[in-house]
Formats: sequence, structure tokens, C-alpha cells
Amino acid sequence: MGIAISNPKVSLSPSNQILCRRVFGDIGSQHHEFIDINEAKEWWKSNYSVVNSRAMFEAVDANHDGVITYQEWVGFWTMVKGKGHTDDEIQEELYNILAHLSWVYLDGVPRLSPSIKE
Repeated sequence: MGIAISNPKVSLSPSNQILCRRVFGDIGSQHHEFIDINEAKEWWKSNYSVVNSRAMFEAVDANHDGVITYQEWVGFWTMVKGKGHTDDEIQEELYNILAHLSWVYLDGVPRLSPSIKE
């Protein structure tokens, strides 16, 4: 279940905004406007690509349309900050994603459910 917020009191640091754009662009290299499930699977390749992709989509795809827009991407990380995670923690997770490491389960954010379909 994706969650998007628009809380004007919570915002990412300027460096994390830049990093968000970079990671989004790298994963969604075929379509700079969105990330689809196949791009996500290709991103993680042999690092549990299906599990990581499904977990990311369940957490970030707020409207469940099968693609992650940049607005949903930034909305997700802003929501993470709103749940009490620091800019440093967010930056660490974004760098982990950039390094093709596993999708992380953060406190207070959606987790993978067995019912999600690709």
C-alpha cells in the first residue's frame, strides 16, 4: 500500500532532493517520467530483484497504477522523514539503493504484503 503525503512542514534537505532525483533517474533510465516494474527488476538484477521491486512498488506506488512517478518517489521519502527518520538516514538508504543494495523496511512505512501482484 503506497502512501503519499503533502505536508508543507516536512521537506527533504536540498542534498537529499538532488539525490532523490539522481536515484529516480538511474532506476527509471528508460522513462525519465516514471519507473516501471521491469526497470526496477533490472535495477536490482540478481539481488532479489522481484522481492526488492515488489517491496518498492508497494511502498511507493501511491495510486497503484503500476508505475512510480517522481512525485510519488519524492512523496515517499518526504513521508519517511515525516515519520521521524533523519536526513542522514534517508541519505544512507538512497545511497544503498544507488549501490543496488536491497530495499529497506523503515519504521512507520508500508511493508510488502503477500497479496501484491506484479
